[in-house]
Amino acid sequence: MNRRIPYILQTALLSLLVFIALMVLYMPQTEVYAEAAEKFERYMEESGNSAHGARESMRIGFIYGYLVVRESLTVFVLLGISILAAAGLVSLYHSLQRRHAKNFPLANPGDSLKNILSHVVLFSFGIFNRRAAEPLRYFFDRSARVKVLALLAYALIFFSITLVYDLPGDSPFLQRYRLVVLVWPLYPVSLITLAFFIEPLQRRSTRWLFWLSLSGLIVYFIVSAALGAQIGVSGPGAAERAFEEFQILNVKDLFTTLLIALAFSFYIELMKSTIVDKTRMEAEIRVAQRIQSELIPEIAVRTEQYEIFGKADPAREVGGDLIDAVQLSGGKTAVAVADVSGHSVGSGLLMSMLKTAFRTELAYFRDPKTLAESLNRTIAGNKTRNMFISFLLGIVDTEEQVFSLVNCGHPPLLRVSSSDGAITQYRTGDPALGLLHSATFSVREIPCQPGDVFVLFSDGLAESAKSTGEEWGVERLEETLREHRYASAQDIHDAILHAAGTFRGDMPQRDDVTLLVLRML
Repeated sequence: MNRRIPYILQTALLSLLVFIALMVLYMPQTEVYAEAAEKFERYMEESGNSAHGARESMRIGFIYGYLVVRESLTVFVLLGISILAAAGLVSLYHSLQRRHAKNFPLANPGDSLKNILSHVVLFSFGIFNRRAAEPLRYFFDRSARVKVLALLAYALIFFSITLVYDLPGDSPFLQRYRLVVLVWPLYPVSLITLAFFIEPLQRRSTRWLFWLSLSGLIVYFIVSAALGAQIGVSGPGAAERAFEEFQILNVKDLFTTLLIALAFSFYIELMKSTIVDKTRMEAEIRVAQRIQSELIPEIAVRTEQYEIFGKADPAREVGGDLIDAVQLSGGKTAVAVADVSGHSVGSGLLMSMLKTAFRTELAYFRDPKTLAESLNRTIAGNKTRNMFISFLLGIVDTEEQVFSLVNCGHPPLLRVSSSDGAITQYRTGDPALGLLHSATFSVREIPCQPGDVFVLFSDGLAESAKSTGEEWGVERLEETLREHRYASAQDIHDAILHAAGTFRGDMPQRDDVTLLVLRML
């Protein structure tokens, strides 16, 4: 039922808009419309009212009321057509959202529709809301030539809409009003120019564009009202003469304005959705995502001594977290969790390189200290300056019953003791991989007994945040772990992720979330 309510509301609203459009476009072509207009003119003459501009709203109401009475069948047919058309359009919209058709010209139908409607608001009223300002960011990183062309396009649409207004007459007051109308488009165009070419303003563009455009719109209406007041008090008969010369914006002009804005808005959205570079990049990201999912699969291992379960959940198409578990000879098993700095394709590539190096060097180094130092040299020589990797490595020796830990700038390893349920955090204070080319690392030997639980996680889990900005934190993680410490490794894993997801609510995942649970049997 909850899903049907928005569908019904969308259909009802769209039906009303389609019905109004059909009435405006179809009815003026009928004989009944001409008859209604003639009757209205006759009535106004007989009543002695000849102020043309002031009676525009009365004229529209009279004519359409007359049409409803005389042509009720036609009106009901148009209303039925409007409802059917609206229902079909709403169904198509929801279908496109579900299918995400790759051949559809707009990449995301729902998001594109919101952008188009926001642009209509922008062009019609000269005001930026958050979404109307957001598409301007597309041009921030483009060349100066592209910015100039985009600016000219925006200026053209603003001035084209201004020309819709019919401002005849030589009254000095109307000349002032005409000047205000013609100068107004320069204001939003100036704001767009500032956003395009002044880099410091681009960081908070959506905020200052909104407040400045809103302030300008208020000033515009104040000036318009002042000029209108001058027309009304400029002497006997001035208002009547002014309104005889001044044609108020009628329904036809309004629809013309909206169609101009709608056409240009759709063109902008279509242009953004069909750029070759974007399409190629999306295809490459899909390939990288598929390769990464094969490199970082879900881990589910069970032996007579332990069970392991873990997954990496990227926040974006390509993640930068690593999770791995490798069974070695002599009753040993290596487990690792890593987090590459940043949230880009480059982070995913560096993570893939770490996975390859980790598996390769395990064949030569079984000592966790030597292995970490070798990986550090490999990463330091194959990354950009500002990138690094937090890395947590553990070697589980089931024969010696010891967990050998190396923590390279990573969140702590959590251990739940089987004897008393106490939870201990383990760090070694060593730097992340790639920060220092010749870094050395220390090893922490942790005893492990049957029933002990070890939890390795990335900071994206503890930093899961709700809408208020409050983070889930390690303390809540420990509470969940303590509550479910007798469950299986997979059940503990799922309980922790469920608790973090419940805390986050509807907020999107900000960072990659990686979690590995090792339970001794």
